Amino acid sequence: MRVYQRTGSPFWYYDFTWNGHRYRDSTKQTDRRQAEIIAHAILAQVKKSPGRSDRWALTHVIATWWDEHARHTPSGDAIWSNIENLSRNLDCSVMMDELTAVHLLDFRAKRRGEGASGPTINRDLAYLKAAINHAANLHRKDRPDVNWKSLFYAENPSRIRFLSAEEYARLLDTAEHQLDDPAMATIVMAAVTTGLRKSNLVGNTDRREGCMQWHQVAVAGATITIPRTKGRTPTVKRIVPALRDRLLTTRKRSGDVFDTKNFKRRWHRLIKTAEIKDFVFHDLRHTFATWARKGGADLITLQKALDHSSITMTMRYAHIDADTEITAFDRANTAMQQALESATNPDGLSADKRA
Repeated sequence: MRVYQRTGSPFWYYDFTWNGHRYRDSTKQTDRRQAEIIAHAILAQVKKSPGRSDRWALTHVIATWWDEHARHTPSGDAIWSNIENLSRNLDCSVMMDELTAVHLLDFRAKRRGEGASGPTINRDLAYLKAAINHAANLHRKDRPDVNWKSLFYAENPSRIRFLSAEEYARLLDTAEHQLDDPAMATIVMAAVTTGLRKSNLVGNTDRREGCMQWHQVAVAGATITIPRTKGRTPTVKRIVPALRDRLLTTRKRSGDVFDTKNFKRRWHRLIKTAEIKDFVFHDLRHTFATWARKGGADLITLQKALDHSSITMTMRYAHIDADTEITAFDRANTAMQQALESATNPDGLSADKRA
């Protein structure tokens, strides 16, 4: 059962699916609680009504999948926009078992006309396929005879851009000394030494929410706990000594770990000032993975460190055998520190030997 407000309307609307049929309309109420009461009364009445045809139209297929599964996932808000794309450009009155490639090709053409890219259309189709599989597997509805693979656009090749040791040193130095922004330097170091995604570190910087909280960080134990990753599983990351020292200087009892005010502007200024070309924030994660592999981390260890759901995603970094007794976090830090020393000491001597 979904109760929501439409843009520009003071009234609350209900949206639910029962026996494969979707019901949605206005409750004529401006108070949400009263609207929920009316919506549940309508649902109870619908449940008492005689059953209808056992065949489902696509609108019922999509609505059932949304109500029973998709809306409860972390990507629910994003999925809803894809559902709107389907509702707007696909004839959803078509029965599920009568869906053909012609319908989907027509949908693709309309989405192209709206300016949607191939990967974006692929997501629309993937969610439609997921809804159909849901109806077939859980509600025993007949699948359409569609060759889905032939309908998906070819995806762009995977991007791997990572920092060299010299670029990493330059990035930190620029943040610290040229821009006087040590908080940004700490964020960069956290991303490179843990491999965490941007969403786990600084959250949604536009809404100023979702930033890593101090209760997730055990500085004494040198760990960061992420309650739920992209794969929906909790994970624990190691804090390397250099990052631990930085966190100790800013540690608080609660609240945000990082200063994300004007984050986008600060990030772009940092990249531009440091003269790091063709680089986005997610490439800091690629930097962690690449340097971990250079340090000898095996693919299974790296897959776990990156929270990849499939080893296939980790295979892009495959080229070095490793000893699995040392964590990927240790290897990334060790390899990066060694490379940094080499980059900053071209004579090859350690600080002690030069002295």
